[in-house]
Amino acid sequence: VAILHVGRATLSSAVSTFGSSFFLLFCTLSIFKKLGSVVIAVTVLSIVCALVALPAVLILFGPAEHPWYYRYGRLVRDKIFRFGLSKMHSNNPQEWTEPFVAGHVVS
Repeated sequence: VAILHVGRATLSSAVSTFGSSFFLLFCTLSIFKKLGSVVIAVTVLSIVCALVALPAVLILFGPAEHPWYYRYGRLVRDKIFRFGLSKMHSNNPQEWTEPFVAGHVVS
């Protein structure tokens, strides 16, 4: 839905940039010809990336089912309930990770 609203404005600005740069291609000075071709190339590539590639990547790797703060709160809550609150309040950080050896819980 956002692509329909923002995509129209993005595409219209790209068309106006393309149109203004198109006239640079017919200049007699070579620097302006090169500038016009570079601006057109960058405009076309950016529109393709912004309206085709980026939405596709965002759909594939979109947001997680639960937000990060939910997952982090759940991790902390599980650690507190599993290993007790007393070790979490210890001043020795070594005691916080005692039950873990290489990522596995030692029973």
